[in-house]
Amino acid sequence: MKKLIALLLSTTLLTACGWHLRGSIALPEDLDSIYLSAEDTHGTLVTDMRRALESNNIAIVDSASNASYSIKLLNERSERRAASVGGDALVSEYELTMEVDYSIERGEEVLLKQDTARAIRTYDYDRNQVLGKNEEENIIRGELRNELIQQIVRRLRFLASNPQPSTTTEESEQAEAADGQTAS
Repeated sequence: MKKLIALLLSTTLLTACGWHLRGSIALPEDLDSIYLSAEDTHGTLVTDMRRALESNNIAIVDSASNASYSIKLLNERSERRAASVGGDALVSEYELTMEVDYSIERGEEVLLKQDTARAIRTYDYDRNQVLGKNEEENIIRGELRNELIQQIVRRLRFLASNPQPSTTTEESEQAEAADGQTAS
């Protein structure tokens, strides 16, 4: 009985503080279908985004006219650069950057003309462990894609819950900042 009470108490405390499972997103109830388009329709980012939306019970439809919202992934970029060099003049850290330009529409109404989601991560590199470090880089790239998806979905959630259109990134950022100040 004490274990049950402890479980219920801990569950209540976790939900009260806003904690939720990673990947689960509180979305408005009217957000039931999305049209998702991209330059690379079978790319990893689009596939992962479809999976994330579907796991939140959002239907991915075949045309924008059948969807409550549309997300367009316009330009995806990925870069790897040397972040630091060791005393032996060899790379000791790499920095991975992923970016995607996107827009969000509701019917014919442009809610977000264009914005860029960006994720950056640095990792140590050891030339004596090339296979392991290549696998680590692939894992980090997957985490960066998930971070981009979370940024886009958070922006969608904000725009869906605030009905006024915002056609520029600056206007949308100002509206988000104002909303964040009033929520505190």
